[in-house]
Amino acid sequence: MLTIYRKIMYIFFFLKGRHYFLKTNFIDSLKYFTQAEKYYTEDYQLYVYKGLNEFFIKLFDNALISFQKALSMIDANQKLNIDEKKYLKKYIIEYILISSTVVESFSSYGRYKNIYYNLEYKKDNINKNLLLDFPISDNNNLSKAT
Repeated sequence: MLTIYRKIMYIFFFLKGRHYFLKTNFIDSLKYFTQAEKYYTEDYQLYVYKGLNEFFIKLFDNALISFQKALSMIDANQKLNIDEKKYLKKYIIEYILISSTVVESFSSYGRYKNIYYNLEYKKDNINKNLLLDFPISDNNNLSKAT
């Protein structure tokens, strides 16, 4: 059960982590997201940000784990509509595929690539804040990694 104290601590560390992420201080950001995780583990956003930090500081094994945790939580999130869920999955899977090119032990590349190319969403149905927080590049970074 999430007590008021745990919720407050989670929000505090999450917001500090996001603050440092936006300042591109990925090491300090990761420290705060790791602290937030001690108080609450059921937020996909936590694992997206944690994975991005790990990705940018080249902890690709850890990033893959965080991104996979985020993916596993998206479908259960009742606040997201179907297009937002597909959009987030595509965003996360792009980073999974790029990270997996450096991690030799990753064996699910083909499965994720197939999912990535089959995810279609209507951009007009996506909350604009989601687009700002997790932008999918128009340059298609995936083609550079494959």
